[in-house]
Amino acid sequence: MQINVASPPKQRQTGADRGFRRRARFQAIVVSDVANLTTSLAAKAPLVSPALTGAPTTPTAAPGTNTTQVASTASVLANAAGGAVSSVNTKIAAYTLTTTNSIILADATTAALTCTLPTAVGITGKQYTVKRINGGANSVTVGTTSGQTIETAATKTLGSQFSYLIVVSDGVGWVIVGQGGTIS
Repeated sequence: MQINVASPPKQRQTGADRGFRRRARFQAIVVSDVANLTTSLAAKAPLVSPALTGAPTTPTAAPGTNTTQVASTASVLANAAGGAVSSVNTKIAAYTLTTTNSIILADATTAALTCTLPTAVGITGKQYTVKRINGGANSVTVGTTSGQTIETAATKTLGSQFSYLIVVSDGVGWVIVGQGGTIS
């Protein structure tokens, strides 16, 4: 099926009478061309999209993603390992670290406490620092989960004030990359 559409009239630019002349020209438009155009336009992103207005959003990439795709702030924070983006949290009771943690200041002034590392699986390269900030007899223990180890030990004890332990996930357990003070 074809539809005939008249083109707009053209103004005569030259001639003795300087008048206007109308000519009707017709073009054939095939209905299937219109249907294909409608389908193509429907596949385009809307101009007023909630993901593109105000504070634009993007999906968060999995930890460890190293591509040229757009990175959300959540992805940047999840992948920051010892860089400029760090979280510093003080804990006074037993605590299990999460992937949003970076530095834990452990205060065992009132009682000994344990900071438990999350599973090392799936967060290769993620770095944590645990530092004991209290003096006195109460120690801080850094523990693991799921039978994992910190090198060859299930736990490490920070035995003196300002002792610290820096560990990095190798995907199956924890590797010590820095330490100071009394550690056992």
